[in-house]
Amino acid sequence: MNNLIGDIIASSETGAISENEMMAMTVGLLIGGVATFAATANACLLNLAHHPGVAARIRKDPPLAAAHLEETLRLYPPLSLSMRFAVNDVPIG
Repeated sequence: MNNLIGDIIASSETGAISENEMMAMTVGLLIGGVATFAATANACLLNLAHHPGVAARIRKDPPLAAAHLEETLRLYPPLSLSMRFAVNDVPIG
């Protein structure tokens, strides 16, 4: 499949994980998205409340809402920590 949920379901179908594990992973992913969505929606609305001129521009030109969302995500990301791992060893110092 071409997405994470599809891959989890496929793993269950091949027996790599149990049906209970599949359900736990899927529910965890869906529930985990609620908090990040709520944080982003809150940040967007708060930003519009603080900048009524931006809100007015978006009301006149609704496609600007996508740019507002992108800028809000840049300024106020819903996750403050994202773990990254180097693919190759890199000398430091």
